[in-house]
Amino acid sequence: MDVCFSPEMVTAHSLKHKTVVVADILRASSSITSGIQGGVPAIRPVEHIHRRHYWQDRGYLLGGERGGVMVDGFDLGNAPLDYLKAGAKKQKIIMTTTNGTRAIQVSKHAGQLLVGSFLNLEAIAEYLLKDRPPLLVVCSGWKGTPSLEDSLFAGALLDRLGTEYDAPLSDGARLAITNYRYHKEHLSQTVRNSSHGQRLLGMQREEDIEYCLQQSIYPVVPILKGEEIVALGS
Repeated sequence: MDVCFSPEMVTAHSLKHKTVVVADILRASSSITSGIQGGVPAIRPVEHIHRRHYWQDRGYLLGGERGGVMVDGFDLGNAPLDYLKAGAKKQKIIMTTTNGTRAIQVSKHAGQLLVGSFLNLEAIAEYLLKDRPPLLVVCSGWKGTPSLEDSLFAGALLDRLGTEYDAPLSDGARLAITNYRYHKEHLSQTVRNSSHGQRLLGMQREEDIEYCLQQSIYPVVPILKGEEIVALGS
């Protein structure tokens, strides 16, 4: 089991036979998890959205942000509760974000790609424990640098898998687990003090932080099929 602390580290790995779990806790993977839980039939992650009307004419909602701010003219930004509520519309979403959708794009040639968050931590762990595939957790980070909240999720997931997974741990995996165990009793304050946490607090998005740190409240496992993320089994 291994961890990439930013998308730039993915090139060091052969993905063909691996299961990749992509995490962007604040906020893309939490928003994707919420959208799939809420009933969004599919979310198409892209690095950039061109031809907005093309996608809108095909029934997609446009979702995305740059630097944490909703893209002008889009239907959604990157607030997970908005994606949860968007499920009621039963429309697909095409999504672009600063970090999360890029991490998905660089990892999409994996044997299978799952989207992980604290919100569906237990569901992801239970699914992985069924077959125990070679595992790589890809943290989205922030513009090519590691982010504390993503590494905490990686540590939480690997800690949950524990000895049941019966797979060797890389040094990166050990670092993530150690970091999570040290901070797990004061997770909220730790993430608030992180650079991304401070950025969201500065934008008055405190509710997003608290929402994203809820653990195992949703049973969904979002999985990439083709170019779209759907609920496992759909």
